[in-house]
Amino acid sequence: MLNALAYAKPDLNQLYEIEGKKQTVLHYACSFATKEIVEFLIRNGCDVEKFDQDKVKPLDRAMLANNVTSQFLFLILID
Repeated sequence: MLNALAYAKPDLNQLYEIEGKKQTVLHYACSFATKEIVEFLIRNGCDVEKFDQDKVKPLDRAMLANNVTSQFLFLILID
């Protein structure tokens, strides 16, 4: 699945309507996804500083969701 996403080259930093909120795929992934997906998105150009409709960044979204895996990985990758 991730290979297909890389091949399709969608705009990973666009705000999409996901579960009633305008957010990037990285915002959503930081809330719910696995380490591999968050890592893939960051390594493939997702803007870690992009705000969603609520003026929240992806790392903030991980913190709000209490997604410890995403929080830890996020901090390692942006260091």
